[in-house]
Amino acid sequence: MEERPAAAAEDPPALVNVAVTRGLIGGAAYAATILHCLGARSRADDRQRARDRREAEQAQPPVDGQVIARWVAHGRRADEDSYAPAVAIYDGLRVWRFDVTPGVFAGVRLGDLVRVRIAARSRTLLDLTSSDQPGDAD
Repeated sequence: MEERPAAAAEDPPALVNVAVTRGLIGGAAYAATILHCLGARSRADDRQRARDRREAEQAQPPVDGQVIARWVAHGRRADEDSYAPAVAIYDGLRVWRFDVTPGVFAGVRLGDLVRVRIAARSRTLLDLTSSDQPGDAD
């Protein structure tokens, strides 16, 4: 049995090129084989990217920061007033803005140190935990 070159072992198109140069395939079979190998490689790359994306999403660490703003946005939906409490948290690198429930909003003050868990894909707030150091009153 003949050994194939190391590069071809990891690269399907290179393997096809080796087969062509040795006269094992040619013509239309060559084109069909190349297209098949490229498609298989593309699907494998897509699967790897999906795996990498899932791993990155699951590995999102909690963010520690400080509440730098809190507000209630007022709007109208279907002829009714709506209120959406929100907070802004600075982690030392960037500002995160989250819509929060009224209970969470009431539990944090300006200057509070907090830890937040964020949904990696949607960047929405999963959990906000305030530390023991109360901030200033509004």
